Amino acid sequence: MDRIEKLGNLSWLLQLLSSIYLAVLVVTGHESATASWSLRLRMFYASHFGAGARIMTDEGYQLYEITFFLCWGLTAVVFLFVRGLERFPAGGGPAAKRLANLSVGVLAVAGYPIASLYAGNARVPFMQVELAIAVLCVFLSSHRKWPISPTLSLFLLASHFLVWTWFSSFPYLCCLYIWPGWIWNWPTETGPVMRLAFPVYGFCLSVFWARCLNQVAPNPAHSTNTQWLG
Repeated sequence: MDRIEKLGNLSWLLQLLSSIYLAVLVVTGHESATASWSLRLRMFYASHFGAGARIMTDEGYQLYEITFFLCWGLTAVVFLFVRGLERFPAGGGPAAKRLANLSVGVLAVAGYPIASLYAGNARVPFMQVELAIAVLCVFLSSHRKWPISPTLSLFLLASHFLVWTWFSSFPYLCCLYIWPGWIWNWPTETGPVMRLAFPVYGFCLSVFWARCLNQVAPNPAHSTNTQWLG
């Protein structure tokens, strides 16, 4: 497989993984609200198409089914939108690609913390400062100005997600939003384990983004101190 084909496959996979992450984060963030999207859609359907249907906020499985379609529907919309942009001259230019790479990096590293803050978790100055520093690190890495070795970079990235996992109690039901059938297979005690889905996914996506970034724009002359996780 030549380099161009390999880079094309990496870009396609990175866009797909990022679309899934963004969609599930957005849906989960709104599901944590009192008037969640799934409940609103359930009430809308009952009021317009199901005369006499009961509206119960504890009909959990039906709400999980709605969030399932929301997650994967939004994933498809985001992925097709990003792929479609590349067919336009402006969307496939160098500046647009740099902006896209930066956006994916920010999503991977800061998506989970931003969703946590949106849901009202970890709203303390220290966590907000940490998040700002993390975004700055992504910016430096995206512009090939990251001065820290890959080993230390990996340690800092893991520490970033560990801190947010410890301080944030962001809803862990995202696994049931992705596939509601798991509610029948997983015992209630595994609920806290589901909460690790976002930080683990974000960490892996961040590493994959960094590797793709190094594949697209390698810098062999400074590979020991400028390629983040490279």
